[in-house]
Amino acid sequence: MTAGAVSRQVKQLEGHFGVALTKRVGRGIALTAQGQASAAELRVAFDQLRRANQYLDSESSKTVISLRSYTTIATRWLIPKLARFQVEYPDIDVRLSMSSVWRNLGEYDAAIRLGGGWPEFSSIPLVPNTLTPVCSPQIAEKCRNDLDAIIKEPLLSTPHRPDDWNLWLKAAGVADPSLCKFMSFENSAVAYHMAINSQGIALAQTVLVAQELASGALECPIDLAIDRGLNTYHLVWEPQSEKSDSIRFLGEWLQER
Repeated sequence: MTAGAVSRQVKQLEGHFGVALTKRVGRGIALTAQGQASAAELRVAFDQLRRANQYLDSESSKTVISLRSYTTIATRWLIPKLARFQVEYPDIDVRLSMSSVWRNLGEYDAAIRLGGGWPEFSSIPLVPNTLTPVCSPQIAEKCRNDLDAIIKEPLLSTPHRPDDWNLWLKAAGVADPSLCKFMSFENSAVAYHMAINSQGIALAQTVLVAQELASGALECPIDLAIDRGLNTYHLVWEPQSEKSDSIRFLGEWLQER
């Protein structure tokens, strides 16, 4: 669905129940307390519907992989690739659910998890974790190659990646990162959106903002990137899963793309 179609559906819900589900935050939107509570309950219901549909496929020859992913990497990297995968390999049906936080696998066959080193899981790293500051062309013009000017801008972050900015600032030679002004958002996708709208500078995993860098919506104000190596997004699954071969095949396919 388009963003406009989603917005209309939300407005219909708000009109029906007489409750605001979203609110403006700068130039973006966020859930109200009522919206957050409703979303938590609805997520459970949708998961139940998804499992019910999986039962209908129990007699099918398809391998069904239920996959949970962080919202940012799903919307910015995974979904277009999954569409190609489904066309090339119709016998493997990948059913995606998104969340802004990591949870245990639970009812899911596999998940995309940020970090590395989980002996209890089989895992495949999916993308490089090269981090670089990005901002709108307007902010880049003000602070290009000027570290003092860069650290005076709001530094946009997410609680799910707490170490990124400190590591970059250390590499840049900033003695006291506590003097910087940090703004935290629910996930990296929101931070990138705020950066595009000149609300500050985000520290982006380069592969996730490649389209915006190519179009010029985002620029790198300084040529300093850090590579976090295998501390990146991984596909993880239980090693004893009966679907292990199919999940590994999916992970290796995604890794090569």
